[in-house]
Amino acid sequence: MRPAAAIGPPTGERRTEPAGSKEVSTNRIAYCRREIVGKREMSQTASLAADIERKYCERFKKSQELYEQALRTFPGGVTHDLRYMSPFPVYIDRAEGSRKWSVEGHELVDWWSGHGAILLGHGAPAVVEAVRRQMGRGTHPGACHELELRWGSLVQELVPSAEMVRFVNSGTEATMMAFRLARTFTGRRKVLKFRGHFHGWNDFIIQDADQPYGLPVPGLGIDLEEELVVVPPNDLDRVAEVLAGDKQIACAILEPTGGHYGRVPIR
Repeated sequence: MRPAAAIGPPTGERRTEPAGSKEVSTNRIAYCRREIVGKREMSQTASLAADIERKYCERFKKSQELYEQALRTFPGGVTHDLRYMSPFPVYIDRAEGSRKWSVEGHELVDWWSGHGAILLGHGAPAVVEAVRRQMGRGTHPGACHELELRWGSLVQELVPSAEMVRFVNSGTEATMMAFRLARTFTGRRKVLKFRGHFHGWNDFIIQDADQPYGLPVPGLGIDLEEELVVVPPNDLDRVAEVLAGDKQIACAILEPTGGHYGRVPIR
C-alpha cells in the first residue's frame, strides 16, 4: 500500500500514514473543522468590530466632523501622535475631576489624565485658585522670580542626584542638552540607548524608538553609526560588553518608567 503524507495539527507537522487509513481521515476532518471554526470566529469578530465602529461614529458625529476639518490643517489630523485613533479621535469640550465631556455632551471617564500630568484631576480647586491668584500678579515677567527658585529646589529634594537644574520646554530639548553636556564633559561622541525607548524627536536618539526596529529614519543629517549604539532592553550583559569595548560612549539613556516602551525596562 502506497504511503500518503497527512497534515496533522496546525503546526504543519507532516506524518506518513498508510493511504486511506482511519487516522488520516480523522486528522483531516479535525483539521478542517478547526479551519471552519476559525474562519467563523474571524467573521464574527469582524462583524462585531464593524458594529462597534458604526455605533462609535453615530455617538461621536461632531467629533468626526471636526476631525475631517483637522485633516486639512494638521498632519494626520492631530497635534500629537498619541491622539490619533481609528476611525477618528473624540473631541473634548471640558473636563472636571476624573471626567471629560465630549463636544457631543457625552460624559467619559478620563483614564488618560493629560498624559499622566493631571495627578490631582481636572480643575482641582487648590490648583485653580493658585493659578488665578498668580495670573493677577502677572503672566510672564520675563525675569528671575522667587517661584522658579522654589521649584528648582524642590526638584533637587525629589531627585538627590540633580546637582543642578535647567528648565526647558520639552523632553526633546532636555535630552539634546544632556547629550551635549555628556559629550563636552567626556570628550566622546556616542550615546547608548535601549531599543524601543523614546527620548524625544532630536536626530541623535529617534532611531529604534518604534517598530520596525533597525530601519534608518529618513531626513537625518547625521551618521547614526558615529552617534548611536542601540542595545536590547533588559540585557545588562550586552550593556557591559558595549561599555567595555567601545571607548567612545559618552553616556547611556533609558526610560525609567517605560512610558513609551510599555513596561518598566529594568528588571
